[in-house]
Amino acid sequence: MTTVGRTTQSNVAGEPRPHRLAVVIVKAARGQDGVRILADLSGAAGAAGSTLRTWCRVARLYPHDVVAFTRALFAIYNALQRDVEPNDLLDFAEQRSLERFLGRSGQLAEGGQTVSVPTFCARQLFIDHRQIVADVIRLMAEEQPTKNKRA
Repeated sequence: MTTVGRTTQSNVAGEPRPHRLAVVIVKAARGQDGVRILADLSGAAGAAGSTLRTWCRVARLYPHDVVAFTRALFAIYNALQRDVEPNDLLDFAEQRSLERFLGRSGQLAEGGQTVSVPTFCARQLFIDHRQIVADVIRLMAEEQPTKNKRA
């Protein structure tokens, strides 16, 4: 039983937890609203916050790093679709927080063009779990926008 837009027990049940976490990240990154906290991530993916925390713990990741990774991925994905700068899609209260976030995410744009998902994944410092990163790249490639901005 698969519900559109939700991560249900039956559509990820047989998958290893790292893959499940990658599916949740991709669903949230492709969502309409940005992700700022774990509750946003769990709501966007239709999985309970406690479930996501458990999956993060099993993968030896901090939940806030998974949220930050998803937030950057959301900015890249939507920047490519909307023809805007990825930084314009990030909502930070202070400049110092934005600078620290961008430092850990690598560069989201280069020379006026949004970086590709594989480039972002290679540069980011949020998630170092190879299987999750590889699954995210593969899942994002299944429906990757190709529009590039301001050539």
